[in-house]
Amino acid sequence: MSRSRYVTPSRTAERIERVRKLILALQVGELSRDEIGGLLAIGPSGVRKYMDDLRGIVESVHVHGQLICRLTSDTVKVAAYLASLDEKASACPIKPRACALTIAARDPSRHFHVMVDDAEFPVRLMRKIPAPDPVLARFFNLVPAQVWA
Repeated sequence: MSRSRYVTPSRTAERIERVRKLILALQVGELSRDEIGGLLAIGPSGVRKYMDDLRGIVESVHVHGQLICRLTSDTVKVAAYLASLDEKASACPIKPRACALTIAARDPSRHFHVMVDDAEFPVRLMRKIPAPDPVLARFFNLVPAQVWA
């Protein structure tokens, strides 16, 4: 299978849009790394990767013991970077990621438990039937003691 050279993969297009969103937010004002993570809906390691990608146009400064990110004073460089994002190849449409719940619905042999929470988190699905850990079950007397021969 070959890819067209004039089409950007959907994940790359999604990342370009996130970079553009981050730069536009930093043009409005300074952001902490936690605020950047909230804006892009990513964790601390993802924020670190985006900051590495934007190393030339974003600088980090310590203010009152907190790390704050802001754009450099070189507005020409920032404008050139935004223009380079626009010059990228046209993107194929972004496909929604397969949710773990929909994957599990397709395979009835998978069992999972999701707590009610407003924060997103990855769901790792297992093929085996959920069962109590034998060590903890023995500790809390949930299973009868086995007789060792």
